[in-house]
Amino acid sequence: MKKFLSLFRFIKPYWFITTLAPFFMLIEVGATLFQLLCVQYVIDHGIKQNEPKTVILYIFYMIICTLIALAAGVACIYFGTKSSVYAANDLRSALYIKISYFTKKQREEVGVGRLITNLTNDVNVIQQAFTQLLMVLIRGPFIFIGVIFVVWFTANHLFIILICMLILLVCIVLLFSIYAYFLYGHVQRALDAVNTLLFDSLFGMYIIKAYHRLKEQIQRFKKINGNYTQQNKKTAQVIGSLNPLVMLIINLGIVSTLWIGLLKIDINQIQVGAVLAFINYLNLIFSTVTLSIMALMQLVRSLPSIQRLSFIFTLPKDISLIEPKSHSEIGDITFQNVTFYYKQQMKPQLKNLNFHIPFGQSVAIIGDIGSGKTTLLRLIARLHAFQEGDILINGQSIQHFEGEELRQQIAFVPQQAFLFSGSVESNLKYGNITANKESLKDVLKQFHIWSGKQHIESLLESDIDTLSYEQKQRIAIARALIREAKMIVIDDLIPTRDFLKVNHIQSYIQKHAQQQTLIIATSNLSTVQKVDQLILLKEGEVIAKGTHEELLQQSAYYKQMYYAQQEGK
Repeated sequence: MKKFLSLFRFIKPYWFITTLAPFFMLIEVGATLFQLLCVQYVIDHGIKQNEPKTVILYIFYMIICTLIALAAGVACIYFGTKSSVYAANDLRSALYIKISYFTKKQREEVGVGRLITNLTNDVNVIQQAFTQLLMVLIRGPFIFIGVIFVVWFTANHLFIILICMLILLVCIVLLFSIYAYFLYGHVQRALDAVNTLLFDSLFGMYIIKAYHRLKEQIQRFKKINGNYTQQNKKTAQVIGSLNPLVMLIINLGIVSTLWIGLLKIDINQIQVGAVLAFINYLNLIFSTVTLSIMALMQLVRSLPSIQRLSFIFTLPKDISLIEPKSHSEIGDITFQNVTFYYKQQMKPQLKNLNFHIPFGQSVAIIGDIGSGKTTLLRLIARLHAFQEGDILINGQSIQHFEGEELRQQIAFVPQQAFLFSGSVESNLKYGNITANKESLKDVLKQFHIWSGKQHIESLLESDIDTLSYEQKQRIAIARALIREAKMIVIDDLIPTRDFLKVNHIQSYIQKHAQQQTLIIATSNLSTVQKVDQLILLKEGEVIAKGTHEELLQQSAYYKQMYYAQQEGK
């Protein structure tokens, strides 16, 4: 219940239009009940006593009630839909913002497939449930209470039938709702599995085809999709069996009403109109319960979604903030006994790291694959949280910096060149929206993306999907340089066989980053020989620091790596 109420903060800004929906629903219910009451008076006081004027008068009242009920019903639908759409929009936006601040570790723990389901299916389910709550579920109690009062004052001899029916209906619906709650939880988890597999398949299809595993992947999808289908089928069968039970109870109530009503009419304890009106009340209850069941099942279906979204919103910041302070431009970095563990790993990925990177220096983090280079760069960009030690930025703990504030001054190039759909120009301007055409032209030329033969406007407007992987990676690095941040962090240089281009690009990066701190992670030693400092990692530990010449003399491990790469060329 607490989790359910926690999401009501998204409804609070729209409380006025939200309250208008049940208000108009109350008017619609009142008009409907008064219309049925008019039927009773037409029979008992008009037709039975042969008074045409009374019949015409109450028919006029019935027409007025119908128009009022119609107008109130339309108003209820309008305000209920408007409120739920606005609240769902705010919920989806807040959820997207929350997920945007997740660290990589949090995204991996929750799962990309589940996050996609949260943003799409879960929000839609909650929106539909809230709409049904305002327009259908609230109508049920209004109808029940109204019918109880009307029957008590107009046909109290049939009151016991009504009470027994309502108690029986409520008990059955509650039992089915509890069971459906668990079933819908299984459905949501099965949907998560489908989304996760789809995500993996779409982004890894070239790997699947390259290893000739398409048939196995299709079989795997059929199995997971079949499980999702079975869960939906089981849930639909349970929900579908509820309506016949409700119809059986209502029909038993009608039979009981006719039997008891006939006995009471014979001894003049009840009028014919009251019996017919009571049957109409039962039919009204049946239609209300039928609609309420569908709405209630939608609400029950939303409970697992509410729990899942509440879990996302209650996730703490993975990176703690000690005390935010105002900071000058960053650039000087010191690692003091920093140790980092991935979740559920006994062995640390990085252990007791100690080094200093002065502002304006070019540094290369080197080592074999799996030595911890990428993890170290993510610690600098505060994409991971270390468990021991401290990282100092300009002499202050990194925990004094907001992650967003820190990353505003860091141009980060990940190992995989991720570019957004669109043009080359839009991707470059993602780094600096104010960059002019001349600066874009210069960086494209320096990175050997533009040869000068192709028209620059044509290249800038070309779709990013038409470029090769190597060109995309160069654009990713160019985007970082255009940003003009105080720190440039590059996870691995561009892989190319043209070493003249590599040296030219490397020289351009270092020249461009003279007033910036440049940090490069790579296992290719030939591309970083001219940097100011090399930091050599082995199994997550710093085993050597210095220039290329110093490491050749001091580190046997570095010397072995270097000559092995030279021989492999």
